[in-house]
Amino acid sequence: MKRIAIFAALAVLLLTACQKAPADPVAPPVTDTQTTQTDTAPEPGDDQEIEEIPTQVVPATDSASPLEPVPAGITATDNTVEEGIEDSVGYSYVLPVFSGFDGAQAVTDFYNALLTEMDAYARETVYETAQARHCVASVLGSYSLDGVRDNQLRVTYTVTADYAEGEDATSTRTDAFDLTTGEHLLME
Repeated sequence: MKRIAIFAALAVLLLTACQKAPADPVAPPVTDTQTTQTDTAPEPGDDQEIEEIPTQVVPATDSASPLEPVPAGITATDNTVEEGIEDSVGYSYVLPVFSGFDGAQAVTDFYNALLTEMDAYARETVYETAQARHCVASVLGSYSLDGVRDNQLRVTYTVTADYAEGEDATSTRTDAFDLTTGEHLLME
């Protein structure tokens, strides 16, 4: 019994000695807050020179005469066609519906006739590529009115096949149409 009392007294002394032990003078104090120093943007009011880079916008043209803006009377509204091919390829084509000039209906008919080519592209080329890559794909078609030159309306149409795996494919064509007749004159 004497032994138990001695061991109990030693244990109590050891515990009190551990609680009152001085801190290690070499160890840094432990804190709960975390401080970080960042070298980010300067504070407002700092005098720092900002170098401006001169820029110049040069229109891309294929001849000496630049394109004129599309006249306000010429408009194109969107006719969107959306479909899917099985569960692999979904496509959405935005086709222009023109108005405001004599050949508007002929130009609209031209793009509506291209729908069969774009549909075939999605069903054959994109679908087969998506199957080979074991992924899904989406095909998006959009247009922009580029301007008028020499009584010709310029329209650019872009088709992008966006694959979940691998590189995307983009095809762009620019067409020129006679404003009076709507005849397709040029494809670039």
